[in-house]
Formats: sequence, C-alpha cells, structure tokens
Amino acid sequence: MATDKHHLYFIFTKVCEYRSYSKAAEVLVYSSHHIVSDRLRELAKILGTETLFIRHSRGVTPTPAAIILYKQIKEALDIIETAEANFRKASDLSGPNRAPQQVPAKLCPNCVNIVNRWCRGKW
Repeated sequence: MATDKHHLYFIFTKVCEYRSYSKAAEVLVYSSHHIVSDRLRELAKILGTETLFIRHSRGVTPTPAAIILYKQIKEALDIIETAEANFRKASDLSGPNRAPQQVPAKLCPNCVNIVNRWCRGKW
C-alpha cells in the first residue's frame, strides 16, 4: 500500500515528538502501533536507510540522522500548515463578490525553498 510522503512525514514527526509508536498511534487515531511501525518502515525504505528509530524498553529514540530530518520536516510541515491557514483566510476575505485579497507572506528565503521543494516532490 503506497502512502503519500506528506502523510509518512507527519507520522514520523509524531513518533519523534511522543517517542513512542503506541502514543503516536493513539494521537493519529490508528488502531495499532503496528500501522505506525509499517509506515515508518516504508519511509525508511524511501529514504534508503534501515531504521529511523532505536527501540528500547520505554519507547523509541530517533537516530542522529532522524533528528536532523525531524527538524527540517517539522519546519516544512509548519510552513504548509500556515500556508493553508492563510489560504483559508484569504478565501474567506475574497468571497464571490469581493476582489481577491493578497495575504502577506513573510517567509525567510530558506522557508520558500523548502515549500518549493515540497511542492515539486523533491523531498
């Protein structure tokens, strides 16, 4: 079952934040931590690595490479969330009888590059 990368990265960020497949599964409303584990295996395969997390008795810890990935993916997901909120706000303001409004975007050049790469599927 192919899952889009955006969703895989979202799952990845939740596991990083909760340090647990089970807790991430609860938050993501999955029936089992096995689904989260399967999705992370799929992401690891896409990224060309064997693992993103080290398992231990109290949960999981991201590998050093996964920590770097998390920081960049979290930033990208936050930018996308903000962009969607700004779009909804602009859509509300520009109803059928109004001129389109421009939502001011104050993104750093690096953020613009992240969004552009994300949109082109270059992750």
